Amino acid sequence: MPIKFAIILSLCVLLAACSFTHTNETINNAERLVNTAPDSALYLLETLLADYNDLSDQEKAFFGILYFKSIYKVDGKYPALDFIDHSIDFYRSERNKYWLPQALFYKSMAQKQNRSYQNTSIQLFETIEYTLYISKKTLSKLQKNILLISFSSILTILAGVLLFVYFWRKWKMVQSKKEELLNQKEIQLKNKHNLMYQELLSRIRELQEAQAKERKKMTFAQKKQADIEIYKQVLVYDKEDLFLEKMNRFLNQLPDTIKHNFPNLLYKDIVWCCLFLILPAREMALIIGVQENTLRKQKQRLAEKMNFENNAEFEKYLSEAVLKVSLNANDAKNANYHKF
Repeated sequence: MPIKFAIILSLCVLLAACSFTHTNETINNAERLVNTAPDSALYLLETLLADYNDLSDQEKAFFGILYFKSIYKVDGKYPALDFIDHSIDFYRSERNKYWLPQALFYKSMAQKQNRSYQNTSIQLFETIEYTLYISKKTLSKLQKNILLISFSSILTILAGVLLFVYFWRKWKMVQSKKEELLNQKEIQLKNKHNLMYQELLSRIRELQEAQAKERKKMTFAQKKQADIEIYKQVLVYDKEDLFLEKMNRFLNQLPDTIKHNFPNLLYKDIVWCCLFLILPAREMALIIGVQENTLRKQKQRLAEKMNFENNAEFEKYLSEAVLKVSLNANDAKNANYHKF
């Protein structure tokens, strides 16, 4: 019995020794491969995960650094902080001034990845402190990486700011030109409407003067009917196709816009809107055949039919519709002048 026990104990010790040697060899192989073949290094390290708790503290510490480094090189991301925390605790307790800065650096990068910027700053400052302690004359490879990262970050931020300023100023210039163009078009539009309105009045007076002799003999009712005929001759509102064509040219496609936005309106409703924009209330009432005070009631009913809350909104819509269509239309088309 004592002999068997001694044999079993010897086998256990031998197996443990073999396992210890294999673990050291695996970590050493991973260290040799981590820079040139990180995927192979990661594969070797992952074979040790099942036996991680059986590793010595020193092996766990070195394992954590190699594991962090290989995963980052393969996936571009850092794993959980458990392994690297053990590395930091071990190398800090051992006052190891070579491996501790690397462990702190990897942890700071992982915290940056997790957007823990305050902890990232603390770890980075501690990393720099330990790194400077290593050598006051020669920068280590880790220090160069940190400086390179910082310098690259500054250049990236500076380039971003310069690009933002450039595109912002360019956008402001474009907006300024657009506003200037809109203002010019609005002025052209108003001049065009004034010119056409004067042409309309001139045409009406011309026809009235042509009837001057006859009008002297007319009664008030006859003159009123003669004026209606003149307006009908000039505006051709009794001929739907001709009137809509004339008003589309005169009011920059307003009839088409109203028909598109309010398909439930009748032709007489569109006539009312157009006459409201181009004629005084007296002449408009004459053409429609109502009293001037009746126009307000008609305007209110039409505003309700078009789902406006009040007359002011209705009038604003008509004015802005003319302007909007004109500003969005072709420039050459807007510049055309059409006589009545």
